[in-house]
Amino acid sequence: MTPPTITEDENDEKSAKPSDGTSRSRRTQPDDRAGNEPDDRSKGGAEPPKPGDAAVDPRFEARRAAVAQEERRRRRVRVFSVLAVLCIVVGCLGLTRSGFLDVDTISVMGWRNADRDAIVAASGIDLGVALTDVDTERAARRIEALVPWVAAARVTRSWPSGVRITVVERRAIAAVQSPDGMWLSIDASGHLLDSAVDARPGLKPIEGTAPGAKPGSVLDRAAARGVSVLAQMSPALLTRVAAVRFVDEDLEFVLQPNGTVAFGPPEQVQMKLLALETVLARVDQTCVNAIDVRVPRRPLVKRDPTCLAAVGR
Repeated sequence: MTPPTITEDENDEKSAKPSDGTSRSRRTQPDDRAGNEPDDRSKGGAEPPKPGDAAVDPRFEARRAAVAQEERRRRRVRVFSVLAVLCIVVGCLGLTRSGFLDVDTISVMGWRNADRDAIVAASGIDLGVALTDVDTERAARRIEALVPWVAAARVTRSWPSGVRITVVERRAIAAVQSPDGMWLSIDASGHLLDSAVDARPGLKPIEGTAPGAKPGSVLDRAAARGVSVLAQMSPALLTRVAAVRFVDEDLEFVLQPNGTVAFGPPEQVQMKLLALETVLARVDQTCVNAIDVRVPRRPLVKRDPTCLAAVGR
């Protein structure tokens, strides 16, 4: 057989192979030069950042910490505020129940004819009670209902330890005698104010009605309407009236120094009063003993014949 011919290349390849068999082992070892990174974890180094991780800006971290600190501060402020309010409320409640805010004095203003002690008693307010327990509106209503002289009352607290009662009194304008002989003062609305052995000075006596009521009550409707006519008179006319008489449901005024006025029922009051004032101002009053204004447009004047004869008329 003819031996194979070996070319130059084949000889070179064969000559390049190591003869000691180390070629195979070198091919199986990793080649650091091929771009493979050494494993730093085996050397105890830090793990490198993962591809999705991003570094946090320190300014954001500082802002987050400041916001958290501010929120904690606000919570503390809210808690302290609630505690402070609770302390104030509890303190105020305790103060109102203490002796510092109880009723030590009761002052009454505006009274003249009414009895001061009766006003205080009617209010229902006692010394020593807590000032916050005083019902001012209820006390005012009690005074108006129980004290005849009082037309209106107002009750207020005078801190820290007082109560003030202010009253508006009724104005007595007439007096009527009861069956037992006592004189009852009456205001323009017909309220009976008080009773006394003698009528109060300056009050016009009313004749022809005898109320069996006591102070605090009201005259019957007809009598009350008659008394209200006095309240509508001018001061000059009121000084001429000496007394008021009830004749059935008609009114009659007794004049001073003499004469009477037939007024009729308490209707067209202003026209009748104007007619009466006109007669007294413009008509000669010599021997006049009666004036009739029941028809206010045609008032009548009557004279006493005996008086006329005496004066030569």
